[in-house]
Amino acid sequence: MKKILFVIFAIGTFLLFRGAANAESFIEGEFINGEYITKDKGNTHLYVTMQYITTKDGDIVYCLEPFVTFKPGSNYNETVWDLSSYSKLSEEQIKRIELLSFYGYGYKNRRDSKWYVITQYLIWQAVDKDATFSFTSTLNGTKINKYESEIAEIEKDIKNRDKLAYKSEFIVDYNDNLNISYLLKSVYDIVDSDYDYVQNNSGYSATAIKESGSIYFSRVPNYYRDKIKLYDSSNNQDLLKPGNIPETVYKIDVVVQKGNFTLNILKTEDVYTIESDFSDTCYEIKGDKITPIVVCTGKDEMTYTSDVLPYGDYEITQISNGVGFVKDTNTYKFTINKENSHPVITVNNFLIKNTIDILKFACRNNICDYEKDAVFSVRDKNGDLVDHIITSLNGNGSLVVGYGLYNIVQEKGLEGYTMASQYTEKIVDASSPHNKVLYNNFIEQIEVPKEPEKVEENEIPEEPTIIDISNEESKTEDILEPPKTSVDINFGNIFFNILILLWKMLVIA
Repeated sequence: MKKILFVIFAIGTFLLFRGAANAESFIEGEFINGEYITKDKGNTHLYVTMQYITTKDGDIVYCLEPFVTFKPGSNYNETVWDLSSYSKLSEEQIKRIELLSFYGYGYKNRRDSKWYVITQYLIWQAVDKDATFSFTSTLNGTKINKYESEIAEIEKDIKNRDKLAYKSEFIVDYNDNLNISYLLKSVYDIVDSDYDYVQNNSGYSATAIKESGSIYFSRVPNYYRDKIKLYDSSNNQDLLKPGNIPETVYKIDVVVQKGNFTLNILKTEDVYTIESDFSDTCYEIKGDKITPIVVCTGKDEMTYTSDVLPYGDYEITQISNGVGFVKDTNTYKFTINKENSHPVITVNNFLIKNTIDILKFACRNNICDYEKDAVFSVRDKNGDLVDHIITSLNGNGSLVVGYGLYNIVQEKGLEGYTMASQYTEKIVDASSPHNKVLYNNFIEQIEVPKEPEKVEENEIPEEPTIIDISNEESKTEDILEPPKTSVDINFGNIFFNILILLWKMLVIA
């Protein structure tokens, strides 16, 4: 929008200075002694003694039509300060003629008459490129080389005018300041700028540049009192009066180097745990051009996208890890540049985990062997079942668990054998061993002897059975045999049986 307004301003100014009622008359001034120029084009050879042509107020003008007769006293009603409307010349020719008239006669210390001759000579060369113009020693005399150093001086000024002191593109980091020392207020006008700026004799400056943009400026046209003027006539020599010329608008592009990054902070919890906490897992991002950035998680994984940052090299390190997670000792390096303006970095945090190992033996008579299919329950600190460990043929069993405290209880073993006592394992790192060797022993079956029958004191023994031996058929005396006893009969029973035997012997007697 600012550029459009500038163009409208330029067009409006052009129309303002294009007048039709300012009649101007011109006169021939004195001849300049010893200054002669010739023109050769095709078969035409022309020569002239140089003389001033001025306004009636004495301001010098230049002829735009080489060796066309000038008619003194003629009135010119058409004046234009912008030669772009002069259809007899190309844009390139107009630009050069404007610059020649500006830096020629009258510029700074160029007040001698030779500078008028040199300027007119160079203007004619620019107007008619197909002709050959030469200095001569006399009127229509020998061609000579003349004023070579003076011409070179003017050409140098013209060349330097359109040559910027530095460059037309400035590259700045995001939020950096922009300083252009050659954009002095006394030399350049800022036509338009995409930034809030300060311009003085130290140059142009803008602070905290965040977006790419442009600066438009032109030179300060303050050398002459008036603008350059063209007097165009259909029946007389076209004339040019020196003055401040339309300034070229230059552009400086400002490229802001910026980007950002995304950081994914992830966790890996691939085994059981209830005691880990991912909160306050923090990473620090450092760079040469920024204040360090610290990013911390809550209980869950997170994705962080930075604000806009300048191009440069960065690195990420962990400054704190969550409870139950392995410390991340890696350094993650990345670069933000034109080719990689939005890098994505992923960091992984791994849960501390370890293995609970059991080696189970069953022993009998001091002989131990591996016990298969012994079952142990593994419970967390709240008593909730995590899983079971079941021993294999070689007595081994194991379970991988995460950070925390676990209780191990045997639930099943060989029948007739003891059970292992409950014990705990606390997982706090990934390297400490958690091995347990357990022995279960055979339970021996011991027979307990019976208590002897007790005889109450003063108890009359049962009267023994009397056998009648007077039977005719009895050939021998039958003696009552005591019952056979086993070796485990107690002394009470033996005493009782002796009493019975004595009793029978008394009866028979």
